[in-house]
Amino acid sequence: MPRINEHTFELENSIFKLTYYRHDKPILYINGILFIGNKSAMLIKYIRQNNLPLNLFKGQTTQQLSDLVLKHFSEGNNLGILDKKSSYESESIKGAKERSSKLTEPKDNITAGEKIKDIIKSLDWDKIKDKKKNKLLIIGCCDAKSWQPNDLHNGEYVNYDFGKSLDDLRKSRLDFYKDKLPDSYFNEKKRNGATVDRDYFMESINENNRRKALEVYGSKGSPFYNPEMIKLYEYNIDNSNLHLLIISGLYGIIKHDDYINDYHLEIGRGGKKWADNQIQEVVKKYIEDNKIENVFYSLSDNYKPFLNPINGWLNLWLNHGGHGAKQAQDLKLFLSEL
Repeated sequence: MPRINEHTFELENSIFKLTYYRHDKPILYINGILFIGNKSAMLIKYIRQNNLPLNLFKGQTTQQLSDLVLKHFSEGNNLGILDKKSSYESESIKGAKERSSKLTEPKDNITAGEKIKDIIKSLDWDKIKDKKKNKLLIIGCCDAKSWQPNDLHNGEYVNYDFGKSLDDLRKSRLDFYKDKLPDSYFNEKKRNGATVDRDYFMESINENNRRKALEVYGSKGSPFYNPEMIKLYEYNIDNSNLHLLIISGLYGIIKHDDYINDYHLEIGRGGKKWADNQIQEVVKKYIEDNKIENVFYSLSDNYKPFLNPINGWLNLWLNHGGHGAKQAQDLKLFLSEL
């Protein structure tokens, strides 16, 4: 019995599409954008909302739930309620056989690079490229930072106002940074090929040593902030209604053109951490205030405790395999299409 590889349904005033990429894990789209939330929870809600005669035994995986939904509709069934008892028994047996057969099913040898290309191609580009619609990209900061002589003076910069609550947390982080971190944490970092120490970083956080975030992070040593990537960011900011936010260990969240100091602080490093979903709430408000219609991410797992994509945002999680340079290459492919 041939099985269809996709099913479209409506849930919570959004259009979802459940599909497979060859033999890979199931993919769920919401309004044409990749859904990166809890797929199992959404499928269970859909099954229960429509009284679908599908077996929801405890411990069902996303793969198994997706199999049941796609198999149900491949057989030509509609949303009508069937005899649940007999159907549950039937689905349970069929599901067990199918899962057993998959143990010997050959793995598809598709590469992560091919997958991200197909995901990018599947997006609703007419909507994304609409010049009247704002888009947001969120990326992480980097440890590698450029170094330049101090040439700024107080009052020559205006940063985005994210609100008092974030300012208060920033102050707590800065106090921790100045007073609590041992010398050994700073020692032997490199700036412009030279070894720097705690004194360098303490001097760098004075008001006269600020530069735009993309200039501070701009470094040939970072795949996300090398000259080619920075040109892509700036081009799309100027031409594609793209907003760019950066998650920072010291500042929490910043805009690409906010003025910041050179610093060295990991986002999860002790002291006053970014607590109570503060970064999450600030980003949510930024999205609302700026009428953002599409939100995209390219973040490592290190940032997930501080910013997890929220259900209801139109999201694309761009990291599909690999680390560092590989993730930056995926992002470059996406930015080149904007």
